[in-house]
Amino acid sequence: MKIKNIITAMLCVTALLTACKPTEKNYREAYQKAVADNDREVTDFENTIYNRYRSQARDVAMKVGNDTVNTRMIRVKVTPEGGGINEWLHKYSVVVGEFKQRFNANSLRSRYVDEGYPRAFLVENAEPYYYVLVGSSDNLKDMVALCDSVARTSKLPMKAGFPYILQSPDR
Repeated sequence: MKIKNIITAMLCVTALLTACKPTEKNYREAYQKAVADNDREVTDFENTIYNRYRSQARDVAMKVGNDTVNTRMIRVKVTPEGGGINEWLHKYSVVVGEFKQRFNANSLRSRYVDEGYPRAFLVENAEPYYYVLVGSSDNLKDMVALCDSVARTSKLPMKAGFPYILQSPDR
């Protein structure tokens, strides 16, 4: 009787161990499903209005004397209650931060005002996505100087790629 129970237990264990064995076919199917799901998510995002606004932004190289300066062309407007007025927004601006939430953008703007940039203000695109500007001018050379100055002297932490020069195509 004991031998019969032992043989039955061994058969059950063998069946369990071999039944769950992954195969190359299973891995391939799981991988292909994950790729298809990812492609569907990208396609869904590409069909949203947000991607249309983000894809309209483009990098533009501009000549300033003998140097080439990269700017990012984005269609923006002054954010209501963002610390600025329409007359402050010109063709070129220095951006020190970008945010999805206006509260976060206003917080950074306030810190730059306290740091000595009294004309720091917010602009937004149609998404809306909020940009914190510390200066704006129709003179690109002035904005290059301001951008360099902010990068060298600001005590506030900045993400990689900041500050940069925003070019407003409507100005």
